[in-house]
Amino acid sequence: MTGRRNVISGCRFFCWIESMDGRRVWSYQNDRKVRWFDTERERMNMNKDIFWQIMEEAKEQCGRDLGWMADWLERQLRGMQPEQILKFYAILCGYQEAANKYGLWIAAELLKDNGCSDERFLYFRNWLIAQGKERYLAALKDPDSLADAGRYDNCEFVSLNYVGYKAYQELTGRDIYPDCTSEMRKEMLEEVSQEIPCHPLIEYPLEIPDA
Repeated sequence: MTGRRNVISGCRFFCWIESMDGRRVWSYQNDRKVRWFDTERERMNMNKDIFWQIMEEAKEQCGRDLGWMADWLERQLRGMQPEQILKFYAILCGYQEAANKYGLWIAAELLKDNGCSDERFLYFRNWLIAQGKERYLAALKDPDSLADAGRYDNCEFVSLNYVGYKAYQELTGRDIYPDCTSEMRKEMLEEVSQEIPCHPLIEYPLEIPDA
């Protein structure tokens, strides 16, 4: 074993041990092994599928504890190459923007307390992404599907915006925001939008069909 790192987060104890080839990593929570991953695979194949795999795994490991989830995600990203962190962040931005729909905003206002400003709608979209791909796609196909979503933390996940930023800055010393260019974001939005079956009335302004 080449190293062992410990992280104290509230009452939870984490550590992970990396093998000598730098590829096989076991993750532990309270002395229980909770994950193995091949860092080389994740470095080489960051894409939409891997993005959702990581988000689903974060949900499985962390449940509704969004603070823990942010720490968990940042730790996974720190084990990747900078270009893969940048791609993760670009994919996140793509799904954030793809969900920037008027009909979904109305649903968010009904779910959340004290209204939903522009900024809080972004945090809501982060929260929706953290629910996993199935819930995310269902909400855009039919915002009413969120009626049975378990509401917690006022349906906001503020720190999801920063997990990629922190990991990228730690590894490169650079700011991820200018490195994730507008062209990169536009291309990713076009890519992720191809798989999203949006409700026909979700756009703004609403176009009500003739009776």
